[in-house]
Amino acid sequence: MSQGWIALHRQIWDNEYLWDDKPFARGQAWIDLIMLANHQDKEFIFNKQVVVIKRGQHVTSIRKLGERWGWSRTKVSDFLNSLQSASMVKIESDTKKTVITIVKYSFYQDLDSEKRHKKDTEVTQKSTNNNVNNDNKETKNKEDDDKESRERKPDEQLAKVMSRYMDIINSMASPAVTVSIQGYLDHMEADVVIDAFEVAAAENKRSWSYIEAILRNRKNDGIKNMADVAREKEEHQARKSRKTTGGNIFR
Repeated sequence: MSQGWIALHRQIWDNEYLWDDKPFARGQAWIDLIMLANHQDKEFIFNKQVVVIKRGQHVTSIRKLGERWGWSRTKVSDFLNSLQSASMVKIESDTKKTVITIVKYSFYQDLDSEKRHKKDTEVTQKSTNNNVNNDNKETKNKEDDDKESRERKPDEQLAKVMSRYMDIINSMASPAVTVSIQGYLDHMEADVVIDAFEVAAAENKRSWSYIEAILRNRKNDGIKNMADVAREKEEHQARKSRKTTGGNIFR
């Protein structure tokens, strides 16, 4: 029996050569389901409604999975039913959506938990050996609270950005787009990303490639907040004005 496991980053979706080849094999579809599942509880925008999904769950439909995997709806249904019969997933469906729960999600995705457990154990042992006083313990508790607050903020920002994306760009965001947006949020504020959506919408160019070009340029230019955006737009307008004025001189 195979033992051990590997960490698989969702950026594998960005490799068209590997991931866009269809139809999917059953093993590839299974891995795809694991990667699609939420790594923590959160609210999700589905058909412009807020749906709360748990860690290890994914909201989709038979049709969307069929399009994603290059399968017929019958093949998707048969595959999901076989996974459910093997107690690998739980399926809950209604007229609008299908909620898939990976039964042993923690078994596949608990690397972070192992690291946290190991870190907590090391900290506890060090505290015991060094007889750390109460002041140090209070300091650590405060740091943990601050860390938890910082970890919550990115999820809140992503939810805000994705809600706006679905409002003005596309009512459904692919996992690859969501992962890309999350990456840009590591470098700039949510309002900067949302502004890129609004720029694209105003120009009626709602493709992700166009939006990503805007975000990539902003990242490369070091634009992190709306003050930077305003300054960049002013400079762009000034360059256009100089170019126009220069053109009149040589007429």
